[in-house]
Amino acid sequence: MRLGIDDTEVFRRAMQSVTKFVDKASFEIDTKGVHIRAIDSHDFCYVDLDFGKNFFDGELDGGPTSFSLDLSKLGQILPILSQAKGMDLQANGETLVLHATTNWKLTYRIGWLAEEQTLPEPKTIFYDANLQIPAKDFINLIDAATAVSKELIFSVKNGSFTVSAVSGNYEFVAKSASALEVESKRGVAVSANVLASYIRSLRALIEKCSVVRISIGREKPVRFDFLYGDKAIFSFALSPKRLHPAHHGNRQGTSLPRITATRFPDFMMYLASNPRGESPKSLEELGLETSGGDYCRLGTILGLVSRSHGNMLATRTGSQFANLMKTSPDAAKAYLHKMIQEKVPAYTNIMRLLKRGPMSIDDLFQSISNGMKRNGKHPIDRQDLSTLLGLAAWCSVVDRKLAVYFERRESSP
Repeated sequence: MRLGIDDTEVFRRAMQSVTKFVDKASFEIDTKGVHIRAIDSHDFCYVDLDFGKNFFDGELDGGPTSFSLDLSKLGQILPILSQAKGMDLQANGETLVLHATTNWKLTYRIGWLAEEQTLPEPKTIFYDANLQIPAKDFINLIDAATAVSKELIFSVKNGSFTVSAVSGNYEFVAKSASALEVESKRGVAVSANVLASYIRSLRALIEKCSVVRISIGREKPVRFDFLYGDKAIFSFALSPKRLHPAHHGNRQGTSLPRITATRFPDFMMYLASNPRGESPKSLEELGLETSGGDYCRLGTILGLVSRSHGNMLATRTGSQFANLMKTSPDAAKAYLHKMIQEKVPAYTNIMRLLKRGPMSIDDLFQSISNGMKRNGKHPIDRQDLSTLLGLAAWCSVVDRKLAVYFERRESSP
C-alpha cells in the first residue's frame, strides 16, 4: 500500500504539530483513511488526526494496518522536507516508508515500535457546549487575548460564546458581534481554562484550515477540531488544568512543558537546510521556536546561530552540528554537551551539582541562583534552567524520574 499525499504542506504541518507534544503515536490505516492518535506524557494534550481517504492519491487496500511509531525520528525528518514537491507513504511489513521529492528523490524508513499504544477515545466524551468559528477569526481572537495573558478562558452562557483573559487589573473580553453556531442546553453556563502556548504553537496548521470547532464541558478537556475541508479533521483535546509560571524581570515568554529542549535540534536542522534563514516569528509559527525565543537566544549564545537582516541563520558551527545530527546523533549529542559546557557557566554548575547526588528542579534552581549571586553574576530564571536540563537530558548526560534529576551513567536504569 503506497499513498500519495496531495497537499504535502498540510501533512507536514499536521505531523509537526504532533511531534511538538508527544514522543510516540498510534497509526491506524484502513479503507476510511489514516488515523493518528497520541497523548503527551504530562496528560495536557490528546492528539487525534483523521485524514480521510480523499486526502491521499491511492487505494487504501490490503486490510487494516495498525502500529506505533517513535515520533522523535519523524520530527527530525519533517523540517528537512519543508521544500518537498511531492511526498508519499508506504506501510511495508514493520516499517513506515516516507518518500519525498525535492531536487532529489529521498527515502526514509522508520521501524515500528514493538509495543502498540492503547489510547482512550476522547471523541466519545459528552460536552455541554459546541460551536464553530472561522479559522481566521479564531487565530485573531487568540492573538488578541494573549496580549493580556497566556491563560485563556473559553465560556458559553445562554448560547453566547466568550473568550477572556485576565492578568492583575488587565482584562480582555471578546464576544461575537455576529451569530455563531452554538449548541448547548438552554440556560447552561460552562467555562474552561486553556494555556495559549499550546494553541499558538498550532498556528501554522490552523492557517491551513477553514473552520475551528470548539467543545467545552465542566472539568473536561477542551477539544479543538480544525477542519481541512472535507479531507481531514485535526483534533487537539487540551487539559483544563491551570499553570502559574513564575516570571522574572521583564521576561514574559513561557515555554511549553517538556518540549523546549527536544525541539532545539529540529530548529538547528531547519536553519541549516535553509540558507536564506528565517524570521523568529515564522520559526515560532512553524513550531520550531518557543514563545520566549529560547532557541534563537540559546543558539546565539552557543555560536550556532547568527542574525542577518531580521532573519536567523545557522553559522558554520551550527551547520556542522546539523550535519552530525544526520550522520552520527551520538556524536552530535557529545558535541552539543561540550559546547554548552564551554559557553554556559550555569550548565557546568548543573553537571557539578548532579554529580553529588539527585536533586529536584527547585533545589537546583536555588543552589545555582545562590552561587551566581555570590559570584556577582545575574541568576538564571526557571525557564532557562528547564531549557538547560532538557538539553542535558537530550545529550544523555542527565536523567529524570519523578521530577528528580540525576547524573546519567551507563549503569543507570
